[in-house]
Amino acid sequence: MTRMPGCAAALALAAALLTGCGISATEPVESGGPAVIDLAHAPELWIMIFLQSPSGRLVPVFRERSPEVFAPPPSVLVEEAVETLFAGPSAAERANGMRGTPGPLRPDQKVRVVVDGAEQLTVLLPVPLSSLGITELRQLVCTAAFAHDRRGWTQVALRGPDGLMEGTVCDAGIDVIPGTARPSIR
Repeated sequence: MTRMPGCAAALALAAALLTGCGISATEPVESGGPAVIDLAHAPELWIMIFLQSPSGRLVPVFRERSPEVFAPPPSVLVEEAVETLFAGPSAAERANGMRGTPGPLRPDQKVRVVVDGAEQLTVLLPVPLSSLGITELRQLVCTAAFAHDRRGWTQVALRGPDGLMEGTVCDAGIDVIPGTARPSIR
């Protein structure tokens, strides 16, 4: 007999859960497109690096720059961005599965950049290119390209102590300036 009130209570709870809370179903509500942030107008305030997502895609990550250096030349922005990439993901980015290049640079290791023209540069790395995987090379190319040109159209060559990787463009498919289209490369 004591089981009957317990069963009745369980049935009443199950019935309440199955009938819902009285809110009727609705259709999806259109709320507009994704947010667009035009970062090209203040490039001196941020750095964009490319990390690898858990799915293996390159993902742009924005870092705030030191306000002490207001308008550095483009080569300094590229050097700073590549060194930031070598510093790796933040703790929060790592917790979300993001990956960077293999380890930080030693204090005596510096990145240098030679600007070869308006849309071409060479990044001089203190690490052998053979120690980097394909994705890490892509991260470096995309990070340097977007640090030099906010559209990411710059052709980037990488030079390490063990050789040169000919110039290539970022293939991550990122468009941070709405309404621009990459020109065809011949």
